[in-house]
Amino acid sequence: MHSLHLVSFDIPYPANYGGVIDVYYKLKALYESGVSVILHCFQYGDRHPQPDLESLAQHVYYYPRSTGWSSQCSLIPYIVKSRATVALLSNLLQDEQPILFEGLHCTAFLHYPQLVNRRKIIRMHNIEWQYYGALAKMEKSWLRKLFFEIEQWRLRRWEKTCLEKATLTDTKVLAISPNDQHYLEQQYPQLDVKLVLPFHAEKEVRSLVGQGEYILFHGKLSVADNARMAIRLIECLGPHLTVPFIVAGLEPGEALRRIAAKYPQVSLLANVPKAEMTDLIRHAHINLLFTGQPEGMKLKLLHSLFLGRFCLANAFMIRGTGLEALCEQAELDKELPQRVLDLLSRSFDEQSIQKRSVTLAQQFSNAKNAEQIVGLWD
Repeated sequence: MHSLHLVSFDIPYPANYGGVIDVYYKLKALYESGVSVILHCFQYGDRHPQPDLESLAQHVYYYPRSTGWSSQCSLIPYIVKSRATVALLSNLLQDEQPILFEGLHCTAFLHYPQLVNRRKIIRMHNIEWQYYGALAKMEKSWLRKLFFEIEQWRLRRWEKTCLEKATLTDTKVLAISPNDQHYLEQQYPQLDVKLVLPFHAEKEVRSLVGQGEYILFHGKLSVADNARMAIRLIECLGPHLTVPFIVAGLEPGEALRRIAAKYPQVSLLANVPKAEMTDLIRHAHINLLFTGQPEGMKLKLLHSLFLGRFCLANAFMIRGTGLEALCEQAELDKELPQRVLDLLSRSFDEQSIQKRSVTLAQQFSNAKNAEQIVGLWD
């Protein structure tokens, strides 16, 4: 396989949140392995065409998402219907090269008659219907909750349709975590599922020994799960801390800003540039890694292990990732403040760095993961 269409749900640069980090560094690794990639991106929100992508792809196409009511009033999931642009289909039909669809988001034309005999890959970034179900449980607005519940139902139905048909054609599925691989193999036993762990920015462990002077929670703060966890961590830890607690990330909402302002030890840093975020992760004494959603694999867990000192995570963050032994584990309950204080009294050592280096080099090599994709049809 020397050429490949890669259909991305978003413009993958800048690589500043979970999903696009995987896409961007996959694109980079495929380029470095000699694959000529034709990149297709959906443009929406505040993301814009990026000339930097042209150095990694043979050609880059951009498509607007159809985000109006016509995409809502359908049995097809909104995240799929809004990306069903005819221009994408037309460009995919220009040749016979394999197609990599990033997420169920991009699978509107997966079983289109003219693509039935094409070699295809679906990269499952998580189990989408479970993800939207978790969003529905966290949402307070009844209107948004209703949308998430409807989308959950549509996605479960769409997943079944896509993946059962995939067993009848030359379509392979790439799971992003052992948990997701297990789910897919259990639900669709005839499916050809491969585990390809996330692509990421780091080449080696750069953790610092010794002690840091603050604790850190970071992430895309406009995401409901991240915002909710940040608020809960602030409320749980804020009254007990004698060291700074930094919450940093993209687009924090007003509720998070209000809660953070109540506690003198808490600092909220909005829209932190990548280099500054890297420094924050490296110099923290503890990186707090908490999620309410067990689906997929969180890229910020990987980044914190490559860059940071102690990683204190809940079970939903690390269970089934193969990284459990590299983290400290705790739940968000009344015992958490004491667990944090205990870690603040410890020094991060060279032995811990070596343990991370061995494990991460074995499991999370971008080059090896790219070789898996290239070898799917060799």
